[in-house]
Amino acid sequence: MKSVMLIGAVFSLFTTVAWANPVSREALIQKIEGEYSSTTFFSPDSPLVQTLLAPAKSVNPGVSNAVWQGIAKEIAPALGRAVNGKGGVMDSVLRTPLETLSDSDLQRLMVILSDPVYKKFQTAITSPAAQRRVVQSMMANAWKLNVVVDQALTEHKLNVPH
Repeated sequence: MKSVMLIGAVFSLFTTVAWANPVSREALIQKIEGEYSSTTFFSPDSPLVQTLLAPAKSVNPGVSNAVWQGIAKEIAPALGRAVNGKGGVMDSVLRTPLETLSDSDLQRLMVILSDPVYKKFQTAITSPAAQRRVVQSMMANAWKLNVVVDQALTEHKLNVPH
């Protein structure tokens, strides 16, 4: 009888651990996603916000800058939530790689992402000034990407679209 109770207790313990582990693992993955995405890419003066508003500005030429600034302040946090929220771009980008890591890897990664120096770096690279440099660099170097693609197409005797 004692052995049956002991087996039952051990089974219960393993079942509890098996059920508890994925929940804590999921919570840790969500926390890492939050830490990684905690600095928003979207401030009202972000070039990304301005780029997204540009088509609307072109079809609403009479709207004042003050109104556009108000709209930018309104949509910046909403864009951040859309990108960083469950099912958003960052969740999609981060989820699969995080799920491949062990629990100890996830815990170590959480420590790294919580480090004040990393936070400082993360804030610096998402500043509007840094974003402007990225956009300028992408525009200035976009032709290089086309050259690579065009070369490969030409080597395969295919038509180049541009």
